Amino acid sequence: MMIIQRTALILLAGGMAALPADAAAQARRLGPSVEASVGASLGGGGLYNHRAGGAMDAVLTVPVASTSSGTLFVGVTGTANGPMAVDDICLVGPDETCVEDYPTFMSLGVVGGVQRQLSSTLSSRLLAGPAYFQSVDGDDALGLQGRVDVAHSTVLPRVALVASLRGSLLPRYEGETLRFGAIGLGLRIQ
Repeated sequence: MMIIQRTALILLAGGMAALPADAAAQARRLGPSVEASVGASLGGGGLYNHRAGGAMDAVLTVPVASTSSGTLFVGVTGTANGPMAVDDICLVGPDETCVEDYPTFMSLGVVGGVQRQLSSTLSSRLLAGPAYFQSVDGDDALGLQGRVDVAHSTVLPRVALVASLRGSLLPRYEGETLRFGAIGLGLRIQ
């Protein structure tokens, strides 16, 4: 339960960063962008072992409007989260058998959100939307995803370093509610 609360607080904080900005800061036109990052994830919910793992994601977005609050974006996401390699340590469950490892998920989703220019080299983005999740075992579920990131423009034109925080909620995965959060570092080309 703490993971979802912390993820919600961080998403809320990122959303606050994307509140109305000076219209002059939005004068710069943004084009389509592609972003990729790697990091770590932590899963919650259900009775599972090995909840920590890796995280990878890619985001393709296009701007659809510019307002005094920022630039509105829509896009698609692809992610992979969960234990990528586990040891053979058995956590004994209630039925005296080994508890399964937390599922490793891949997902495809659609997102919408806003980007706000914080300074000439720093921007914040908040994106959310539905996603289709599939575990490496083949089980699938529909869920929700949210993402907050901060990008810093580099010396290279049209390239930014990005730090991101993602949260996902799968309300019905094999009769359980699962959630996970992920942090990542990567690049955005815009």
